[in-house]
Parts: sequence; C-alpha cells; structure tokens
Amino acid sequence: MNQYIKFNLFKILFLMAFSFAFIILLNSLEVFLIKFFNIKGNAWFNSFDEKVFLWINNNNSSLEFLMLTITYMGSITSWFAIAVFLWFLKRRKEAFILAFTLLIGGVLTFFMKIGFHRDRPFQVLAEAKVLDREEDFSFPSGHSVSSFSSATILGRKIKKATIPLYIFSSLVAYSRIYVGVHWPSDVIFSGLIGVAIGFSILKLERRILNLFYKH
Repeated sequence: MNQYIKFNLFKILFLMAFSFAFIILLNSLEVFLIKFFNIKGNAWFNSFDEKVFLWINNNNSSLEFLMLTITYMGSITSWFAIAVFLWFLKRRKEAFILAFTLLIGGVLTFFMKIGFHRDRPFQVLAEAKVLDREEDFSFPSGHSVSSFSSATILGRKIKKATIPLYIFSSLVAYSRIYVGVHWPSDVIFSGLIGVAIGFSILKLERRILNLFYKH
C-alpha cells in the first residue's frame, strides 16, 4: 500500500468510538429484550459440559481473585483500551483493525446469543459457584470471541506476541468457566469463532483499510 496514503483520522476515530458505544448498546439491548419479552433459555448441555464445568468451577478457591482479574482483563472493554493505546503509539492501522474486529465479533455474538439463547451454567446446576453473574445468554462467550479474534489480529501484527496472546486468551476462556458463567463448549467454540473472525478480517484487511484512507 502506498506509504504516502494517510488515514482519514476523523473517520477512524469516529468508527472506533462508535464501535465501542455500539457494542455496549448491544449488550444492554440483549438484556432488555430478554427481560421485556421474557425470553426463556435452553438448558441444553451434555455430560462433558457438566463434568468439566464442575471440575474447573469447583476447583481451588485460592484462585478466585486471579481468575476474576483475568476475566476482567479479557473483556471487550479491555481490548478496546488496547486499541486506543496502539493509537497513541502511532500504530493506527493496528488500532483500527483491532477495533473493527471487535465490532464484527460483538455484533455476531449478539445475534448468536439471541439465536441460541442457551442458559448459563449457574442457571442450571445447583452446584455451580458464581463469581461474576451475567444476565444474558451463555453462547457464545463474548470474552472468548473478542480475546481470540484480538489475539489473531495482534499476533499477525506483532509476531513475538502471538504465543503469549493465545495463552492469555486461553486463560480468559478458562476463567469464564471458573467464575461460573460459561460451559466448556461455549468457550471452545467461541475461541474458534474468534480465530475465524480474526483471519477473515486479515484476509480482507486491504479492502477494509481502503475505505478509511484518503489519497
């Protein structure tokens, strides 16, 4: 791409701010729709989900603070904060692509949660320990989608960070089970969705950037 092409800064800043606000709005809208229309969840799970969930969720209470910290660090808000940080480091392509990826992942997560309306483990299993209660549906895991999609994007841009990013994303997924809000199958398939989103965005990156560049 021509090195003299510059970002249309207004468009980029607007899209990044819009993306964050829109995702927050979608999360609130999902909870509103669930309560207003009294949408009931589906309590579908299998023995693998139940056994692995209970093994992780009821394991070693001394890890509670660490797992809560990791789960908050893996939120979509934290990844948007990283996009802003990259922006101030003058890595604006990376900042924009990361924000755009989070937007796509957030929208897809919203529609899939409404479509599958799967109950969270603590709504089904009396033995579940809950450290971070959520009011929306379980599948897919927004934390896992945003973490793995972000790891895929940033890993391509910052090669040395690839393995640490995927390790961190895996810890985020693990923490979502530990704090009682997701089934193992939630985070496994959500991680795959996140990776797929990341690679799709990378494949279309040039076309996406062309929409927000000025000559």
